[in-house]
Amino acid sequence: MLGLSLAVLAAALLLVDDGDGRLRLPFTTVFLPGVCWFRRIFAMDCPGCGLTRAFVALAHGRWAAAWHYHPVGLLLFAGVVAQLPYRSWQLLRLAGGRGEFRHPLLAGTGVFLIAAMFVQWALKISGLIRF
Repeated sequence: MLGLSLAVLAAALLLVDDGDGRLRLPFTTVFLPGVCWFRRIFAMDCPGCGLTRAFVALAHGRWAAAWHYHPVGLLLFAGVVAQLPYRSWQLLRLAGGRGEFRHPLLAGTGVFLIAAMFVQWALKISGLIRF
């Protein structure tokens, strides 16, 4: 999880959002293709559509743009950033011969974030909120 979090944050820092919603590789004019199979099949956003753009915007300090791309992205980004010290601490615990620290609230956080993604998606596709 630590390696995955580092990779996600590194990608968010490296990718460039020119403000038009498309992401490109740095120092190039090569844009990333849209990869959402849900959007391709159903012609509508999925619960995660906009998360990559939100993460890139947040990595570059563009809070309003991140909110526009995916409101729950702010919470998910904070969760990914929080993985760095938390997972490092867990590795130190394991290296010291102690077991992994477990707490019910930590397990519930992931469920809460996934539920929040689906709630915002339902509100968005119903037209009750706009970003």
